[in-house]
Amino acid sequence: MATPVKDGLWEWNLLKNTITFSSEWKAMLGYLDAEIGNSPVEWLHRIHPEDVEGVRSRLTAHFGGQTADFHSEHRLLHRDGSYRWVKVRGHSLTNEEGIRHLMIGFQVDLTPYRQSLSTIQMQRITIEPIADAIPFPALIMTEPDGMILYLNQQWEELLPRLFPQCQELIGQSYRQIFPAAPDLNGKACCHDIETQDHDQWLRAHIYPLNEHLQGFYLVCLVDITGHKQVELDLQNFLATTKVEPPVQPSLTKVFSFIEANYREGIALKDVAKAVGYSAAYLTSMVQQATGKTVNQWITEYRMAEARLLLLKTNQSIQQIAFSVGYKGVEHFIRQFRQNHASPPQVWRKEHLKQLNKHGQKTTRESNN
Repeated sequence: MATPVKDGLWEWNLLKNTITFSSEWKAMLGYLDAEIGNSPVEWLHRIHPEDVEGVRSRLTAHFGGQTADFHSEHRLLHRDGSYRWVKVRGHSLTNEEGIRHLMIGFQVDLTPYRQSLSTIQMQRITIEPIADAIPFPALIMTEPDGMILYLNQQWEELLPRLFPQCQELIGQSYRQIFPAAPDLNGKACCHDIETQDHDQWLRAHIYPLNEHLQGFYLVCLVDITGHKQVELDLQNFLATTKVEPPVQPSLTKVFSFIEANYREGIALKDVAKAVGYSAAYLTSMVQQATGKTVNQWITEYRMAEARLLLLKTNQSIQQIAFSVGYKGVEHFIRQFRQNHASPPQVWRKEHLKQLNKHGQKTTRESNN
C-alpha cells in the first residue's frame, strides 16, 4: 500500500509570476522535487480540460476581491496518466501600495475520498431497495460512526414521534441520536427505543450486510410495546410482593440470616442457633415485634421467591420447590395453596394469562 502524501504547500509570486511548489505537492502528482519547475504552467496545464474554466473563474473572482479566499476542487494530471482529485485553497496578500503581490496556499489529495464516495453511491443503488422492501421502519448506515445514509418511508413516518424537533437524519451519526446503541463491531445487535410521547417501545435490530456490502448496516424497528408492558407489569407485581422485614436493630441479625439461608431448608432451630437465642425466646421476641413467627417469615421469603420463579422462568413445580428450600414438592404445594388460595401451577397459569392479556391490549391500543 502506498504511503499517503502529505498536504502540498505552494507560494505564488504574483509580481514575478512564479510558483514555488513543495516537495509534497510534486510527490502528490508522482514527481521528484527536481522534475517540476516554478512556472504557473506546471499547475494550470495539468488541470483536467473540463475543470479549467471553473478554476480560472474562481481565481479571477478572488483577484477581483469578490472572495476572501480562493478554493477549488478539481482534477490534476498525474505522472502515470490518471487524474487525481485535489482540493486547493489559497489566500493573496497585498503590499503597501495595495497591489496583490503574493498568494500562498495548500493542496490536498481528495482521490481516496472521491473513490470511496463513488463506491458508496454505487452500493446505495443496491441497498436502498432492500430498505424500501421491508414493511416496517428501516434505515441504512455505515461503520464505524454509524452515519445514516437512507431512511425508508415507514421510518420517515415514525420520525416525528421519535424526534418532534428533528427534520433530517441523513448524514447524522446513529450513535449520537441513540446514545444507548451498542458499538458497531460487524455483528448483529439490538437496543430498545421509547417514543418521546411514551406511547410506544421499539426494538432496533442492527444487521451487518454481507461481504459485497461490507461496512453497511441495516437497522429495522419492531414494535415491542406489548412485551415492554408485560415486563413493566411483572416488575410492578413483584415489587408489591417483595418481602419487607421490620427495621428493628434487635432483629437485624435474625432477618439477615433468614434472607441469606431460606433456600437451604432452614427451620426455627437453625435461626435460633445462628443468633444465639433459644428457640422459645426467639419465637416470642419475633412474634411480639412483628406479629409473625420465625417459621412464617421463612415461608414468606420462600413464597416471594416462588412467585418470581413461576412468572419469570419455565422451571417445573418440583424444581421451584427445591430452589426455594423445600425438601418435598408436596409440602411446597400445600404451603403455597395456604398462602395463595390455589396451587402453584394454577396460580402461574392465571397470572401469566392476565399479564399477556394486558400486553395484547396495550399492543392493540398502540396500533390503533
